[in-house]
Amino acid sequence: MKVRERFKVVEFTNPGGSTAYRVTGCKRDGKQVRLNFPERLVAVEKRNELEREYLEAPASATRMVSTRLTDPQVAVAERVFAEMGDKCPLLAVRYWKEHYREPLVKKTVKEAFKEFIKSREDAKCRPDTVRDYNDRVGDLEKLYGDRQVAEILAHELTELIHRPGTTARTAINNKSKLGTFFKWAVKKKYAVTSPVEEFEKIRADREKPEVLQVADVRRLLKVAMKQESGAALPYVALGLFAGIRPTELSRLKWDNIDFEHKVVSITAAIAKKRGVRDVEMSENLIRFLLPHAVKKTPIVPKNWRRIWDRVRLAAGFGNEIKGKPDSTDLKPWVEDVMRHTAISHHFKQQQHEGKTASWAGNTPEVIHTYYKNLVKEKDTKEFWSLTPASLKRNKIVRLKAAV
Repeated sequence: MKVRERFKVVEFTNPGGSTAYRVTGCKRDGKQVRLNFPERLVAVEKRNELEREYLEAPASATRMVSTRLTDPQVAVAERVFAEMGDKCPLLAVRYWKEHYREPLVKKTVKEAFKEFIKSREDAKCRPDTVRDYNDRVGDLEKLYGDRQVAEILAHELTELIHRPGTTARTAINNKSKLGTFFKWAVKKKYAVTSPVEEFEKIRADREKPEVLQVADVRRLLKVAMKQESGAALPYVALGLFAGIRPTELSRLKWDNIDFEHKVVSITAAIAKKRGVRDVEMSENLIRFLLPHAVKKTPIVPKNWRRIWDRVRLAAGFGNEIKGKPDSTDLKPWVEDVMRHTAISHHFKQQQHEGKTASWAGNTPEVIHTYYKNLVKEKDTKEFWSLTPASLKRNKIVRLKAAV
């Protein structure tokens, strides 16, 4: 019966041309042996010595067990136990399972960004959401397009999240969109971790919303009725008297407005976060909408930006205009100000957080915390009594800057 050799002598030629003899094998403790000798006899003697050491190990050092492990695996296992000491090797195994990552896929930010946007489109994200990703993550591509995604560090994102002049709320949105991109990249194995996770949580103090004074509401409605043949009136009326968000208004169609039951249906395809609600229409809102509903004029017509800017400017709202000294008298236009105005007057009229929250697509807590006592009762009565007929009885009072 042939005895299996645990150590072997292998002849090989050195780069210089001389012959050498290498002893290879594995000791009982798992340590690998790799020794070179110039003479074969010396190498054989060393091999025999190693074989004796292996066989003459103390009885307490080894015992016969049944195992599925191969001899090399047994040798490695013995070495693992020797190096771990009194620690259980399973601890090392669990650590490896938690922290080991498959080799990364090399991908530049430019390549990944293009793929990411397509993935958002394939996921049926709304066009506004895709545009938001293009704006906020697109700047990352512009700055570091040729870099590998895995190379982007947290400090390099600071200028993209905390841009000069940005509010805390904007910084939160910037961080959110970049975070989504890097989480996606980690799943695709383009990065090990997301550098966005290293940023502290950004906190934004929510202030009381700004609302339009009744005089401002009258002026805005009058201008909307007159400018561009009233093209902006449905948008303005729905924003002021139904509290519909600008993004929701941009998706709204006349089919969503039921004059028989006096409701505007904000469907999942229209609503923010795809929430659904029916907005009860006031009598004055119906009067503003009916003439346009018959003609089916678009709620957001073509060239909307130009039309909307002209209406606000004529009503006395806008930013300072270069070359027009009087333009500094313009009032700043606050985003969602028509919605805030509508919610404030609805809450004052109903005196019920739950009713207003359901009507506006919000929560009772938000209504009570941010919209309480923003308007006076007499202004609320006048607000809900505004109609096309009542406005036509008075001439449009334009601010000096709008002339």
